[in-house]
Amino acid sequence: DSYNPFAASKLTEIMKSERPDLIHTNNLAGFSVSIWNSARRLHIPVVHTIRDHYLLCPNSTMYKNDKNCLKQCSSCRILAVPRKKQSSVVQAVVGVSRFILKKHEKFGYFPKAQIRAQIYNPSDINLTPASSNSTDGRIQFGLIGMLAPIKGTEYFIKRFASMKTDQAILKIFGRGITDSYEKMLIERYKSDNIEFMGYRKPEEIYREIDVAVIPSLCDDAFPRVVIEAYSHGMPIIATSMGGASEMIDTGRTGFIFDPAVQGDLEEKMGKFISDPGLAQVLSPACLEKAKNFEIDNVVGQYIDIYTRVTG
Repeated sequence: DSYNPFAASKLTEIMKSERPDLIHTNNLAGFSVSIWNSARRLHIPVVHTIRDHYLLCPNSTMYKNDKNCLKQCSSCRILAVPRKKQSSVVQAVVGVSRFILKKHEKFGYFPKAQIRAQIYNPSDINLTPASSNSTDGRIQFGLIGMLAPIKGTEYFIKRFASMKTDQAILKIFGRGITDSYEKMLIERYKSDNIEFMGYRKPEEIYREIDVAVIPSLCDDAFPRVVIEAYSHGMPIIATSMGGASEMIDTGRTGFIFDPAVQGDLEEKMGKFISDPGLAQVLSPACLEKAKNFEIDNVVGQYIDIYTRVTG
């Protein structure tokens, strides 16, 4: 998948038939960066949006042995050679977060890109504050998404359980990376204030909680939970890893914690537990922040880039 000549051949036929003014690539798994070379040969400019670590790491995570990779290992470096080389073809590069864009620039990707921009993912959001179903005054924290070690699932559950508080509830939404992992979590962390909710639709989830927590231990480019939570006027406690922390205005739309600092996550959760009204106080600022993800706003930024690339 580092360079797929078969995909390049098929895509070249399509480009010759459609005669596009530009090519905008996103996730390239299966296509590979060969599409960039095809576009170059046909003199078609390329815009690429970076959404993960695919160009740097075959697993798209740069996470190994329970820690983030500060540099490419030998196998990643070898497999990424065509990807890095072909990135010089791209005229405009966009990161879904400043973090993911800067990381690729640090490793020498997209050296000839004339346009470099950061544009957050869009969402067809309905700015509607969600009110918690809590009737007993307890703060309800929500963990949302795939349950996996890399996402900090067990790390967060352990930290919450260690607080031994009867003033808060943890609700966990999502499925395990494997059935056995999910089953292990359910059996290991049986508690009156830890509930495994399974898969739910977003509009259902945000009626059940007061605060969304993003505890990822890996460098996620930009978790979608940020968009969903803000669009429901919900504050966030986000990891300092990856791009999630970029959209947190500390003390205004939520708080950031460092997983490497003992007790930091508990301290941030404690702010909401000690002040049950804090989530509602922060809600208006969260709704305002959500406007960054409105489709018209994001589309306008991309059209500006398309216009500049095509002259």
